[in-house]
Amino acid sequence: MLIEASYQNGDVVTIKTTGGEEIISRLIIEENGILTVSKPMTAVVHEQGIGMMPYLMTVSPNTNVKLNRSGLSVVAKTAKEIADEYTRQTSNLSIQGTL
Repeated sequence: MLIEASYQNGDVVTIKTTGGEEIISRLIIEENGILTVSKPMTAVVHEQGIGMMPYLMTVSPNTNVKLNRSGLSVVAKTAKEIADEYTRQTSNLSIQGTL
């Protein structure tokens, strides 16, 4: 039986840590139990709905971050609407449509 990965390098993924934090990031590569991601953001709830803020406040936003798979409970491809908003907030690209 062939099992297809639900995400691949370059996708915007949602990561849940074993500590309960939720991270939205672009997956660079996953190898040897390490996920390398770029521009990690964390989901925050506020009056207008769900927003995003940098996951690491003291690291340059352009730094690739390595996460050990043993400290993660879930990794999945992010829903399109949220991935589009992530892309809008982390780049100069303009995504058409609304959430």
